[in-house]
Amino acid sequence: MPDTNKQTTGAIAEGMMVRELKRHGIRAVELPRNSPTIDIVAYDRATGKTVGIQAKGKRTPDWQFRAGWLLDIKQECKRQRLEGKKSLANKDLIYVLVNIPGKEFYYMTLGEFQDMQYKVYERDHIKPGKEGAGDYFTVSDDEVRKYGRKEGMGFIKKALGMQP
Repeated sequence: MPDTNKQTTGAIAEGMMVRELKRHGIRAVELPRNSPTIDIVAYDRATGKTVGIQAKGKRTPDWQFRAGWLLDIKQECKRQRLEGKKSLANKDLIYVLVNIPGKEFYYMTLGEFQDMQYKVYERDHIKPGKEGAGDYFTVSDDEVRKYGRKEGMGFIKKALGMQP
């Protein structure tokens, strides 16, 4: 039975992302596990630019996200109320979701990731009469594909000032 430990999954996703960056000619290094916001720093020697990347991985059929991380949710008795989005310090942080078994990468900004969470949570988890959905909620690969940037690695290359 595979180890589904979150730290192990995160480490695998980060390693896959670093290899993908290097495959595209981008220098990259993983930061220590206790770095709060950025997992990977990517660098282009020619432009001298660096970008921070947050990588999240999954090994299960659907994505699991903690609702209260980016969303302002109030618990009232057994019901949840979506108040809005939390303020973000860096909406432009590059956010990559890594589907480990499928070897797929979905690129977006943290702000776009928050928008996806808001729309999915509002649509699927806040319904009249529905009791609280708990701290975590599920998002399908199809939903993530909808919000991921179509240019893929070109998104990171552009942020580094490179030719896509």
